[in-house]
Amino acid sequence: MAHIIVIGAGLGGLPTAYELRHLLPHHHQITLISDTPQFTFLPSLPWVALGLTALESIQVKLLNRLEPRGIHWVQGRVEGIDPDNRQLIVNQEPLSYDYLVIATGAELDLDAVPGLGPDNGYTQSVCNPHHAQLAQQAWQQFLKQPGPLVMGAVPGASCFGPAYEFALLADHELRKRGLRDQVPITFVTPEPYAGQWRRAIALQGAWVGWAKTAFEQYFLAKMRLGAAVPWFERLALKGVGLLLVEPLATSSTDCLHGTPC
Repeated sequence: MAHIIVIGAGLGGLPTAYELRHLLPHHHQITLISDTPQFTFLPSLPWVALGLTALESIQVKLLNRLEPRGIHWVQGRVEGIDPDNRQLIVNQEPLSYDYLVIATGAELDLDAVPGLGPDNGYTQSVCNPHHAQLAQQAWQQFLKQPGPLVMGAVPGASCFGPAYEFALLADHELRKRGLRDQVPITFVTPEPYAGQWRRAIALQGAWVGWAKTAFEQYFLAKMRLGAAVPWFERLALKGVGLLLVEPLATSSTDCLHGTPC
């Protein structure tokens, strides 16, 4: 029997845990560790910041969904990793593993630019749920006294999509409210050119709502069902002629490479 631990319950970690449980016989143990009690669909945080989507609607509480599906749940922070002895320290307690998946996502480096961030700086952010909620409060105040709006990304940023999405959404919302002529918008980016987002800008965000809603609902449905490949995805894949990787056959001799059964 092997014990596989997945650290992180975000866009990478939670689907990985589901997929491993789907593919591996049940005498192999899957453990998921996260420092938050829920999964959050991070790509929708720009919509939360603008008050277009409730934060709770893009979150899935994990405790009661994982254990019934054969995935052990541990809420806590990983304080140390000992790869030689295959052991973690979680909540000051040791936890042994055979295989480890690290899917903790990005870590914000707000100190890289003086004044960056909402907590100790002067800017808003949509990079995590807490920041998105603060940005929503700031946006509501901004609507009461509209003026120049500066948005974008700083040097060293690794993901520019949310900045463009927020800009297009803000433009759309301001036009709906009849405030756009009061709000000069400046977009700042370290990119040499807009790159793959040129078409999105040309379309003025017309496709953003449809694409975001479709993918958000699809992904959240998967996470709520707890299925690596739910029935509607199987049907779609079959329709285009794609084959799925099937689970390993369950027997007393099943084991993972290099791990005692």
